[in-house]
Amino acid sequence: MSRAERPEGAGGAEEEELRILLRRAVPALAAPQDRLERVLARADRNRRRRRAAGLGLGLAGGLVAAALAAAPATAPGPERGPAGQSTASAPTTGTPSGTPAEPVELVHFPGADGLTATRPPGWYFQPVSSDPRRTIGYLANRQFNAKAPCPASVGPCVPIAPLTTDRVLLTLRLIDLPDAAGQTDGETTSMTDIVVDKDCSGYGGNRELVGHRSIVLENTMTVELTACAREPSDQTLRQVQQVLDSLRMAGR
Repeated sequence: MSRAERPEGAGGAEEEELRILLRRAVPALAAPQDRLERVLARADRNRRRRRAAGLGLGLAGGLVAAALAAAPATAPGPERGPAGQSTASAPTTGTPSGTPAEPVELVHFPGADGLTATRPPGWYFQPVSSDPRRTIGYLANRQFNAKAPCPASVGPCVPIAPLTTDRVLLTLRLIDLPDAAGQTDGETTSMTDIVVDKDCSGYGGNRELVGHRSIVLENTMTVELTACAREPSDQTLRQVQQVLDSLRMAGR
């Protein structure tokens, strides 16, 4: 049927049917606002998942760090004794226990039969067999040296180099004291300062002391100890007195 032959109004109905068919054939698209909401919802879900994953990693790392920090405290430590004192072995300093003390060494004076003295640790002894001044020996806290020249102001001298700080030379002689009779064996005087003589100053000394000790055999024998020192310490002076106090006959 040609368009001319169609009844009036029939063309409009056909067009309307065609539009309906076309709308049914094409799926309806979501509104732009609906699509935006779904995109935002998906992004929010992704953020929540990432935050949850980050919190899980942070918690795990914190637990590991806490475990490492607590490891020294929880590790087995040294056994504790009374009052919390550790019984673990530790390096020791000083002289180990059980080490024998330095043996006491006696020196013998050939010029006085049987007379002995205790030599302090680190000191040296020089005996004299015969001397017109009755000198029987020397002790010093420095080595004797046979090559040391005698000071110009000294006649027969001790083979020792000039004294330096805290060095001392002891000279022991047998002398006769008028008041020695009746003294008890071992009676000792304290070391007393005297004027420095030229012999002591010739050795470099700037302080001189003297002390006496009585040794009784058949007759009373007096030993005179003279100390020539240069700036002696208190410890050195105590050692000098100890030498004087130690003088005795062998076997006593």
